[in-house]
Parts: sequence; structure tokens; C-alpha cells
Amino acid sequence: MASPAGDTVGALLVNVDPRESDLAVASRAMVRDRLSGATVVEDAAALVRAAFAVRRAEITTALLSLALILAVVELILATVGGLSRRREA
Repeated sequence: MASPAGDTVGALLVNVDPRESDLAVASRAMVRDRLSGATVVEDAAALVRAAFAVRRAEITTALLSLALILAVVELILATVGGLSRRREA
């Protein structure tokens, strides 16, 4: 099915390869064979450190925090400005 823009919005799969549903753990040799250039990490702690190193590099949280702070400052300034106008009238 396609939307008016031509994007696929639904699909019906027929004769799906049963290997796609196999949830068995792949051996290291199989991973290296199927994914050429893949690095298999033996040490789980190293994997965790690598995953969190990428997370530390993200600035999304800092930008969202800054946006929230600016929104609160704007709200305060708008409220104070509105109160001073009421007093003048």
C-alpha cells in the first residue's frame, strides 16, 4: 500500500525466510563471515565503555536543557512585563 505521496505505509510479507526468525546466538565466526569487517568484542565491559563514550559525545541533552531554561526565562520576563503594564494603566 502506498500513500498519496508514494511512501509505503503497509506491506504483506509472503514466503518469508524462516532464518529471519531464528533467535539463536550467532557464533563469532559466523558474524565475521557474514559481516565483513565486523569487530567482535570479547569483553562486555569494553562494549559498555564504547557505547557510553558515544553517548557522552551527544549534546542533545544539553541543548534541550538550554531550551528549557530559555523558555522559563522568557516566561518570567513576559510575566514581569505584563504586570508592569497593568500597573501603568
